[in-house]
Amino acid sequence: MAPLAPGPFQKPDWHISYDAIMARLKRARKSNIDHRRVSRSPAAVTREDGAAVAEAVQRSGRIRPVAPQAKGPGRVRGAVEGIGVSSSLLSFSPPAPAATAPLPSPLDRVPPAQPALGIEGATFPPQLRAKNEPPSRLKKRELHSGHRRRSKHERLSRDEREQRRRDRRRRKWQRRADLRTITTLRSVKACGVVPIPQVQPMVCRTEHADGSCTAGFGGLLHCGSVWACPVCSAKVAARRAEEIRAVLEWALEQGYSASMATFTLRHFKGQSLEQCWDALGAGWRASIQGKYWVADQARYGLVGWVKAVEGTYGKHGWHVHVHVLMIWDRDGKAVQADAQTVAEGMHARFTRALQRKGFDSWRDSGGLDVRMASLDPDANGLHEYFTKMAHEVTGGYAKLGRGKGRTPFQILDNAFETCLAEDFDLWFEWEQGSKGRRQLNWSVGLRAMAGLGQEQTDEEVAAEELTADERLILSYSTWKQLRHDPMACCDLLEVTETGGLEAAGKWLDERGMYWRRPGTGPPDDG
Repeated sequence: MAPLAPGPFQKPDWHISYDAIMARLKRARKSNIDHRRVSRSPAAVTREDGAAVAEAVQRSGRIRPVAPQAKGPGRVRGAVEGIGVSSSLLSFSPPAPAATAPLPSPLDRVPPAQPALGIEGATFPPQLRAKNEPPSRLKKRELHSGHRRRSKHERLSRDEREQRRRDRRRRKWQRRADLRTITTLRSVKACGVVPIPQVQPMVCRTEHADGSCTAGFGGLLHCGSVWACPVCSAKVAARRAEEIRAVLEWALEQGYSASMATFTLRHFKGQSLEQCWDALGAGWRASIQGKYWVADQARYGLVGWVKAVEGTYGKHGWHVHVHVLMIWDRDGKAVQADAQTVAEGMHARFTRALQRKGFDSWRDSGGLDVRMASLDPDANGLHEYFTKMAHEVTGGYAKLGRGKGRTPFQILDNAFETCLAEDFDLWFEWEQGSKGRRQLNWSVGLRAMAGLGQEQTDEEVAAEELTADERLILSYSTWKQLRHDPMACCDLLEVTETGGLEAAGKWLDERGMYWRRPGTGPPDDG
């Protein structure tokens, strides 16, 4: 068959324009072709459509069919029953002169198109797609059916997670050792270094169900301070977060809903931490007292609450505020309005109590914040969401301040990094102002309903030792060499986790340190 003569729209070695393509499609309508199906998304185009378009275009006598060609720079060619297709537009290419090289097309700079579904080897440009057209439902189902987006923790391998955990442990232990040289609290000074009377220090190792191992030291005193100790605060915060997560899961099983409210007082630079904290405590006690509070609980179905205190320091001084997790006895959109109503009543009593203490509160600038917690059983990553929300309530050493505010442990880090006297003064004020105060409070009966049992104090949680499968007893002289070197302690724990007690004993022998197995050898080397 002799090649067809070029049409009026064709120019040698150039793609025809988008308007020319649409004009050809309109003319194809006269040949009983449903051009609407061609101009829709690539997923709607079938092989029969491509064949019909090719036949109609060939009958028009204006476009020469071309065979599939190899890929070139910035240009992908396919074939749909004799129609050449490029990455930028549907291109109908004329025969190129043999002696001259093809000129570059300005349309080659258009980004490559996505492959069309239903036609093998064909691509359709984004210019031919309908505006704001959603992706193919079939493709979307194939991508998301039976899968959910993994959390950041899940995307890491087990070795990467273990390395991050060990790095965090090194940072906390090093900061506690630095803090021991300046702290004004005796309990913090003795935390993790002084052995329990009549008990020898030991290395404990336990294996978990997933195959990982954890090691720690036993027989030592712990301060249990959630405010001033980097190690104990992280341990207590993790336990409190697990308890709050258990409450949220219980609420989900019961068909309840949850909300979180934040109450903040208005403060200025120059007001002491103790003054702000005392005023905040008075405001909170007033917000959960009185006949209106009792009536609101019965009317709106408030099952219980959990209150946590958090403090930061910013350009306006100490910023102490309260997070309240509230459990409601029903679910639905109406709960959000009820939660807002109850929180507004609490905030009014909270503000009046602050004013009696010489403070004030604002409502529209962050003084009152009410958010609903999603307890949708079909939501992906619900366990991770509960854990994140629990850590949001409890805080801890790893939590960072928002905006320009700094958490107390950030102030401590900055004090040792920059050696500024102002940061050390702020830390000493935080130690004395937070001493003896509770971080978490529960409403009466909520723990019993959730099946959590009696609450343990922070000191009891921090004093809990690792449930050890194996133990290695250290002598007092060995512990005296180790206790003031936090990096050596972390090295010993990592060797114990990776190689077991045999590797730990070898590590100690290389350094001339005495150890023994439980029930063997003398009680100590003196």
